[in-house]
Amino acid sequence: MEELRNEAQSMVVVNPTTENEARKKMDLIIKHRSEFPSGLREAITEASRSASKTTSDSNEEPTPELFLSEVYEAFKSFFFGKRIALDNDDDTDDNNSIENDIEESEREVNVVPFSWWHGLDSDVDTEEETELAIRVFPNILMEKQKQSPLSSMNDCYPIYMLLVCSKSLPFIPLLAELGVELGRGRFVKDERGGLTCFMRNVIFNLIHNNVLRDDHDKDESSSEKVDELSAAVMSRLKEKGLLEVIDIYEYDLVEMLLYWSDKKKKRYISRQRKTSKRRHEAKQRFRVLIDLNPSILVECGGRGKSLLRHYLRDFLSGTDGCESKERVSLPTFRMIFELGMSHFPKEIGFVFHDTNFELSCEIFGIEMVARIVDNELSSNLDRRENTKNDKNITQDLVVAAVSNCKISLDGVYTLFRRDPMMMLRLCQN
Repeated sequence: MEELRNEAQSMVVVNPTTENEARKKMDLIIKHRSEFPSGLREAITEASRSASKTTSDSNEEPTPELFLSEVYEAFKSFFFGKRIALDNDDDTDDNNSIENDIEESEREVNVVPFSWWHGLDSDVDTEEETELAIRVFPNILMEKQKQSPLSSMNDCYPIYMLLVCSKSLPFIPLLAELGVELGRGRFVKDERGGLTCFMRNVIFNLIHNNVLRDDHDKDESSSEKVDELSAAVMSRLKEKGLLEVIDIYEYDLVEMLLYWSDKKKKRYISRQRKTSKRRHEAKQRFRVLIDLNPSILVECGGRGKSLLRHYLRDFLSGTDGCESKERVSLPTFRMIFELGMSHFPKEIGFVFHDTNFELSCEIFGIEMVARIVDNELSSNLDRRENTKNDKNITQDLVVAAVSNCKISLDGVYTLFRRDPMMMLRLCQN
């Protein structure tokens, strides 16, 4: 595999211009057929056979130009998740679209899960195989999907097409990294290897993936799995420097994530002929964004208030100005509070700032909020005491709370209630 990597890197920067260069590239692909993604191996073999039929050479060696042309078309179909049809010269977008394959699977009763997807599959394909395929044909990264102008997938790059199927999501960071490396001068500067294209923004869709088609399959991915997969992709993009702090503000990612995490969406499942309500899980993606820029918890993207305050007050009122408790949820409240305690323990997760505590009790109930606050305080303080081996952390937190004018007396009382003898020890000190 390393041999193919080295050869590919040195030979595919430009397209072959001579028959000798084309033959060398063809021989390389055939020789290392087993090192490409599984969905491409048969296509390479078939292209070799097809090209051999057209040659007049008695040894029937494949014609390099025809071979490379057919293999390229097969690779392109694969990276767009389409069926590979090497021998079908009349293959059209209508006959080979994801939308049509999904509609076919809906009409069938006993359909194989994910039978509509014919591209990268994290269950069987590796990043090494995928990288080698792209380095052999780097122009594939800059190809654009050609479908009906009304299709949401028309004119998109392969990296955007990976959002369609949960099995292809894990390959997004690899294609983004290779897009930046191999697409210099081909992608627009601000497109970041295809990640941030106008109207085809991959980062935006990792927050709310409205092109994911798993719902059309019997083996439907749960919302928790999608959250986990998307968060893993975002973490890798962050590690590679391809997900930036400015993205959070430019695309208003936190606001959008909060909105979709609470919005109960009705999804129509044609196979079962019924509607279902399902919450859009977002905890892990939310954690990635906050870890990227914890200050969001303090000032909420320049809004001059804590994120918890913004969530409780602005989401409660909504754009119509009318208050509705259905616009906010206990899991999201708990998530914001837990992250606040993790990053800003001396602020007690901002739950006692201003009137946050009173408002949260009014929405979710006093007993429920008190239980959440006590449980998170206990677990957070225990973790910090065990990590720092310091038994005075609670006492230090009380001192910080008393001296912080933003923290209400409810917060100070809650801390003292955990250890009533603390007042005596503080007076003695």
